[in-house]
Amino acid sequence: QNGVASALGSFWTESSINPKRAEGDYLSPPVGASASSWDDEAWLAMGGPSIYNGRYGNILHRGLGLGQWTDTADGATRHTMLLKFAKSKNKKWYDLELQLDFMLNGDSPYYITTLKEILHSNEDVSTLAVKFASRWEGNQGDKTKERVNNAQQVLNYLKHPTSGGAKGGSKTL
Repeated sequence: QNGVASALGSFWTESSINPKRAEGDYLSPPVGASASSWDDEAWLAMGGPSIYNGRYGNILHRGLGLGQWTDTADGATRHTMLLKFAKSKNKKWYDLELQLDFMLNGDSPYYITTLKEILHSNEDVSTLAVKFASRWEGNQGDKTKERVNNAQQVLNYLKHPTSGGAKGGSKTL
């Protein structure tokens, strides 16, 4: 549970746990999303300078999906890998199952191994949230407090989910 909570806590920070998210999608079009943006290759390929008024030149192609997979100037091509993986599976990049499949089978071996190690770990959820952000997300020190807090909230929910039933009680997994 701790590893899963750490990943979900990071996704909560990155994409609000929504696979149909793209970096800067909340801004006004043409940088932000319109109804047709999600399948527009030119919109998807926007980089940091276009999104952030000339800043973040290291972002070559905007982050996409749960983990905000990005192509960056230091050689990361996870944005492109996600799009190619989706095309190979004949699915949309923003399909949740497709993104989960990408994480476990389509991403680079380093990230697949890192993900599996963290998901199966029983280390403290705070420690795992920091590891996930730095080793899997590539965001060392970015919004650490928020990621840890989100991971702790997810873990608490996983341990004590509430039911929506009439009695409003709780149930255990």
